[in-house]
Amino acid sequence: MAQHRSDSAELVAETANRLRMVQFDLADQEPQVRQDYLADELRRALAEVPPAERQQFLERLEDRFPSWDRQVAVASRAEEAVPRSSVDERELSDASFLVSRLTEVLPSLNEAERQVVRDRLAAAGLGPAPTVAWRDDAVKTLSALLDLEKTAAPDPDRALAAVDLLMTAAIDLDKMIWKTWREIAPKEKLRESGKLKSNLARWLGGDEDISRTEVGESLENLRRMIASMILAIRNAPREWTHRHLEKMSVAAIESHVDFEGTKLLESREVKCWRKYRELAEGLDEISIAREILQVVAEYAGRILEGART
Repeated sequence: MAQHRSDSAELVAETANRLRMVQFDLADQEPQVRQDYLADELRRALAEVPPAERQQFLERLEDRFPSWDRQVAVASRAEEAVPRSSVDERELSDASFLVSRLTEVLPSLNEAERQVVRDRLAAAGLGPAPTVAWRDDAVKTLSALLDLEKTAAPDPDRALAAVDLLMTAAIDLDKMIWKTWREIAPKEKLRESGKLKSNLARWLGGDEDISRTEVGESLENLRRMIASMILAIRNAPREWTHRHLEKMSVAAIESHVDFEGTKLLESREVKCWRKYRELAEGLDEISIAREILQVVAEYAGRILEGART
């Protein structure tokens, strides 16, 4: 035998809330599906109301249940489905109307029902922006690195924007530096191209097969390559000049001439000039540029080899 409840006002509120949640949860379902669920909720509610009070219960429920066309009555029998009129359909397609109705309904919802609404809105991308919790050790590390004031916590949005800028720069540098290295040092065994981007993507995507250490190694390889190239570019002109003067300086040419000896009636100056022209025949803009790049590659290679050992 059904247990009747005396607190009809509370039952009306509970039933209205359940009917609203059915409307929210089944908004994407067919109308017949929604009607079936609504009818089930009404049957359960009416089972708790004494027969003599059911009509009054339905009238009070009609005032709260979101059937907003007054020409649509809530079914007076539990077996009847709850229809939706054309006016209801238009209102349910009006975003501003739905927001106003939700604002009216919220005060009557308990915390569990409010949480359901929040979850649904968040799932639709309308919830509040998530709050980023900074770890104390991360804040200390970042603050020390950038000399931030101790009382100034990093702004999450700006931190994410800075990460975007830094990763874009690092990925672009990674592509450019390794492409340049392949061009100037085609015989070198050291090769790493594209690993930084793929490693970052895998790690940030939650790939369990890659660790922070591997991402750090890709960044460290990029840092070493950039540093080696900068040092090589800074020192390569001096090294190339030294090599060039060993072959083309006045002292070097005279040394060649003295070693080879001079012919009878041939002055030493003529012999030196002839030797200079002989050595200078292969010198042009392209060959000099190639020699300089070779010196850069060799210098950078020595630095990298020393860093690996």
